[in-house]
Amino acid sequence: MQHTKYYDERKCGWELKSSGISGKILKPLVIKPQVMGGWNSKWGQMPWAVMIARDHENVCAGTLISIKHVLTAAHCFSKDQIKPRMCSVENAFEINELIKRFTVSYGSNCQQQTFDGFGCDGPPMKKAQIKYVVYKHFFRNGCKRSDIAILELKHEIDNSANYVCLPYRQATTPLGEYGYWSYGWGANPFNEAIATNNMQIVFHRKLEEEHQCQEYMVPDDSICIKETYTTGLCEGDSGAGLVTRDKSGRWFIVGVMSYGSQGCMALYLELIATRVQVYTHILPNSLFIDMVTIYNQSHFFNEH
Repeated sequence: MQHTKYYDERKCGWELKSSGISGKILKPLVIKPQVMGGWNSKWGQMPWAVMIARDHENVCAGTLISIKHVLTAAHCFSKDQIKPRMCSVENAFEINELIKRFTVSYGSNCQQQTFDGFGCDGPPMKKAQIKYVVYKHFFRNGCKRSDIAILELKHEIDNSANYVCLPYRQATTPLGEYGYWSYGWGANPFNEAIATNNMQIVFHRKLEEEHQCQEYMVPDDSICIKETYTTGLCEGDSGAGLVTRDKSGRWFIVGVMSYGSQGCMALYLELIATRVQVYTHILPNSLFIDMVTIYNQSHFFNEH
């Protein structure tokens, strides 16, 4: 069992009770095209989902992995918002500028509250300031692998959210048996690419086999998910978690969404996620004690 200052294995991975679906398989609430081909979420579903903004504009999603830490994609901190394979270390924000310009919002499925019966009626989001980020390893590696970033928030989150379980925890069933989900507030390709107000949840029945994934010449820490015409990765969805559940209803993160095809409507390519389990050996003993420890041990990420 992993119990540290910020992460308690007994508490991770549970959805909030008011959603009414704890321990149940999620089913579509609205059968119509949405961002990434998903459906509208209810408050309490995926309560670890966060929205990451740059200068008050949504640029990425992320996932709470403790009461003070977030996983997202490292390429979210590129100055030019370019594709992961086309960047270099010169494209990365410096840490001081990043902390000033980026914020994390959590605690709701709604970017904004609406009460007209047709919009998103979850509680208002809560904003959190960033204290430190480990992210430059991606840029220093030529943007070829390790598209994963770890954020430490200035303050702990409150009980309007929860954090997901990391994949080293012993699940009650093999991970992936019930499929996989991703989420985000990114652009809706069926609505002139306008960002959605209500967080969308997308179901992926299975992952590509590892040998199939490598045929696409992706980094060796990648997970591949088949895209369809209505199920893809749109602007604002990068950095979201790829999660799965066991039969008890507890949720685990297995990947961080990195990139998809060239645009929301491109056909039948691969969604690429960074495999979290590749990096879990540095998380339990270092990350959740103090982020300064990660900073001091950043030779693992080639951070300096």
